[in-house]
Amino acid sequence: MNAPAPAFVPRLAFARDDEIVIDRIPFRPVSRNTEGWILTRMSGEQIAECFTHAQLSRLAAEGAIVHNRGKYSPEGALGVLSATTLDPISALQRDVQDRVRVRAAFCEAFLELEREGAVQRTYGSIEAKVRKIEEKAKAFLQDHVCTRNGPTKRRAHKKKEAGYHAPHPRTLFRWVGNYEREGLSGLVDRWERSGNHTSKFSAEVMGPLMEEVRRFASPQCPTKKVIFQNVRNRFRVENQKREAEGLAPLPVPSREAVRRAIGKLDPFHLDIARLGLEAARRRHRPVKTGVEVTRPLERVEIDEYEIDLFTLLSSIGLLDLIDDEDRMRMGLDGSTQRWWVSAALCAASRCIVGLRLTRAPGSASSIETLHMCTLDKGQWADGVGALSPWHMAGTPEEVVTDTGPAFKAFAFRQAVADLRAGHSLAIAGEPHLRGRIERVFHTMAFDLLPRLSGRSFSNVVMRGDYDSEGQAALTLDDLVVALVRWVVDIYHNSPHEGLEGSTPLERWTELVETYGVLPPPDLRRRRLVFGTRLERTVGRKGIRVFGIWYQSEELQRWRMHAHDKRVKVRWYREDIGAIEVEFGGEWRAVPSLLPGLDGVHANVWLAAARRLRAAKKAGQKASDEIVLKAIRDIEALDATARARVNLVAEDWSAARLEREENNLLVGFDVGGETTAAPQAPSGDDLGIPLETAADKTAGASAGADAREKAGAPAGAPEGAPAPHAPEGAPAPDAAEATPPHRAKRQPGSGFRMED
Repeated sequence: MNAPAPAFVPRLAFARDDEIVIDRIPFRPVSRNTEGWILTRMSGEQIAECFTHAQLSRLAAEGAIVHNRGKYSPEGALGVLSATTLDPISALQRDVQDRVRVRAAFCEAFLELEREGAVQRTYGSIEAKVRKIEEKAKAFLQDHVCTRNGPTKRRAHKKKEAGYHAPHPRTLFRWVGNYEREGLSGLVDRWERSGNHTSKFSAEVMGPLMEEVRRFASPQCPTKKVIFQNVRNRFRVENQKREAEGLAPLPVPSREAVRRAIGKLDPFHLDIARLGLEAARRRHRPVKTGVEVTRPLERVEIDEYEIDLFTLLSSIGLLDLIDDEDRMRMGLDGSTQRWWVSAALCAASRCIVGLRLTRAPGSASSIETLHMCTLDKGQWADGVGALSPWHMAGTPEEVVTDTGPAFKAFAFRQAVADLRAGHSLAIAGEPHLRGRIERVFHTMAFDLLPRLSGRSFSNVVMRGDYDSEGQAALTLDDLVVALVRWVVDIYHNSPHEGLEGSTPLERWTELVETYGVLPPPDLRRRRLVFGTRLERTVGRKGIRVFGIWYQSEELQRWRMHAHDKRVKVRWYREDIGAIEVEFGGEWRAVPSLLPGLDGVHANVWLAAARRLRAAKKAGQKASDEIVLKAIRDIEALDATARARVNLVAEDWSAARLEREENNLLVGFDVGGETTAAPQAPSGDDLGIPLETAADKTAGASAGADAREKAGAPAGAPEGAPAPHAPEGAPAPDAAEATPPHRAKRQPGSGFRMED
């Protein structure tokens, strides 16, 4: 079987003297081979860069390459000196274009008569045929004459009539020569640069004039009339001084001169001084016709959209497949509660990089959507059996939202800033942002949901128990599975009109290969940015969060010398193997005393805790091996359920953690079997040992050890490490000396205190 022929890739032709401008960077061609071109930057250190033929072909197809032929040749350098601009003729001012058009008409008229043999390149021949040249030129200008009109019709008519007269033969010769060498660019003049553009006022006049004019840029917002009066008064005083000194008086600037001087002030700086910075930004904010993006995650648009799931499921006959319990969970019981979808879209590739279902839209769900942009969602795609990857992840360069309260909240804006991304608010009333994501939701409603009743997703609908008629029960898990499969396998692989027929997955792959993508934030930054904010009191066993003890030697050294042992904590539900704690003036990672929790999600731990709680009587401590085995069993049990949990926005607030700790996890501690961090000997700043209350009772350590082996009751006095304990010996801390405490809440406090 013959291998398929490789796709044809056009190759661009450049000369060594050409200028190639890519992304506003000028390059000069160096060499070419079968793979691509080597181009050298003409700015800075002249770094050589490689561009494949495919890259250059794509850039050329997108119009992203500016090709200035012969720019670095001697003729090109001379053209730079003689021409006014390298911009297209259509980019010049209208009067400049008119002059070029008239000159080109006379050049074409002369060349046509020359080809006919009616005129020669001599002064006498041109003077003899001047009428024919003018008639030919008028023919070339006929379209221009018929289409031109304006408010100053009579004056424009005189200008046109004057332009139809043939120039002096010497001038015509010069025009024709430039036209033959450089085309229309050779006919561009420099009239706008002619004349005396310097001020007619002397420095003695300009000094006091501009000093008064600059007072126009004042928060008091003086009028131009007031500024003119100030200028007149200022010059009256100046001339009185000069008259006393026997000097000639200075000319007083007119009202028009003052107006022109004010007009030369920088408009943006002027508005900053008169209106304030924010008002100036609003006034001068550029208005674009479209969004220009080239890199993946260069612009991420986030929006929230309310969906009427009741109406959608009813219209396609799926509502009857949902039992009453799931109807209550999904808000399909006829109540006014609705589901909201918070979605994040990569503008360059149209890929969905974040998607959350929530019943309570707000800053929390928006932050969760932003968080999802930074995560590789492959595990969720694998969990539902998707055939395509959902690996779109990274750090957004700019986040664009509407002006809803969820996005104006400080918590959301702070999360964006902590990712070092920009945040832009769409102008109120402009539908372009919401419309892009709404089109995705519209496609979802009319493409995904009908598939639920067909064969494309029959495996989703037919999962679970069958009733007597063989009809499946559709649950929230099924809808989430279908939603993920639709996003990953259908939407990302369907040709997109906004991508000129490419699919979002193809465009993402292409852009990543071409430009790359900013890497996602590291684990520590994710903890700090997206972690739940808590406050805890540091005890001898460390910090307890969600039934897990976290401990480090640095933390205990700080606790020994700290008067206030309350600390700020960041707890990250995606990875409960460590927490971030602020002590000693900085944030530091504190690991769990139970090994094997790195990468474990809080939901997995919570499910394992429920299983262990049901298997053992309340208050009994599970060994580390049993806990870890339960965690591994839960992780391997149902990837689909974990995909649903990750897609449906959950409450991981401090209040929710407190509820779980007070109910399910009360008295449930893990990590006690691991030896606590060694305690440093008590001493002053010079390292001199100081006797403590624990030291006075150290002599009874042998008896305490005997009581521990016999099983001392909860609440027995805790031992303390001897000041001269052998190195490496386990400290007789509470984690080993006694069974775990029964933590109790203090009235009015959300913190757990040791007995």
